[in-house]
Amino acid sequence: MVQNGVDQIRRAVARLPRRSVLSAWWMNGDTWMVTVRGAANRLLEDAGGINVMRRPDDLRLDDTMQMASETLLTEGGNAECWLWRDPISKRFGDQRFLAHMRAWRDGCVFAADGRVKPEADAFDLFETAALRPDLLLRDYARMLHPELRSWPANWVRQDQRVGNSAGVGHGS
Repeated sequence: MVQNGVDQIRRAVARLPRRSVLSAWWMNGDTWMVTVRGAANRLLEDAGGINVMRRPDDLRLDDTMQMASETLLTEGGNAECWLWRDPISKRFGDQRFLAHMRAWRDGCVFAADGRVKPEADAFDLFETAALRPDLLLRDYARMLHPELRSWPANWVRQDQRVGNSAGVGHGS
């Protein structure tokens, strides 16, 4: 069932143009955690994404790495889509920084903080996605390809909320 779902999504996105994507969430200060390799990166690529922060796969290294805001702007500022939060990441609201990010300006910013049953489980993404990569792949395909946004979403949804009500500075 899972493999059939993965295969169907791969076929659907194979006919669509690939889009650049950034997967990075704010940690604190000037530090971001960025997806650069591994399983999450492969899912983004299978969904038709080109990870602008991709690094060579290396089993000795983590799938993510810390980067400064300047690096994120320089290497990721032109990404068409941005996956920027999960259920436990801090909110970020520096409008001056965000204004330099193409994905923010174009409205292609997504958060992986959705839950199938919000009232029952805050960590559904972490608990279920490992067993159902087809559902996460479908969410990534929806994110990257506007023509697929009618597909149901499990965890990844469009999000442009800032970190604080004033919309200025870093928020948590």
